[in-house]
Amino acid sequence: MDSKISVLADIDMDGTYVNLVVTGHLTETNQQGLHPLIRQARALAPHESIRADPRGAENVEDNAVESLRWAIDHEHDTGPAAGSVDILLPDEESSQDDLDSGATLATGAVA
Repeated sequence: MDSKISVLADIDMDGTYVNLVVTGHLTETNQQGLHPLIRQARALAPHESIRADPRGAENVEDNAVESLRWAIDHEHDTGPAAGSVDILLPDEESSQDDLDSGATLATGAVA
């Protein structure tokens, strides 16, 4: 399995949100590639919501989500911010309609 990720940044020009859409295979090792992107997103929208959205990824390791959440909560290499960083994950029991509406299962918030 190819353990690469691709990230598309969806940035509101008014600075009200930044969505980082992750595809590919999110692993405990490559989740570190999101850290500088989250840091940049926090600089663009310091008081607004940042969302890391790997719902379109082919594979998301549980350890990757836990490591990313820890880094966000401890501002480890992801930079300080007043806003929150949410990690959106699909609900395994949800239908596609539920996924399209965006179920948030893992949230890392920094106040």
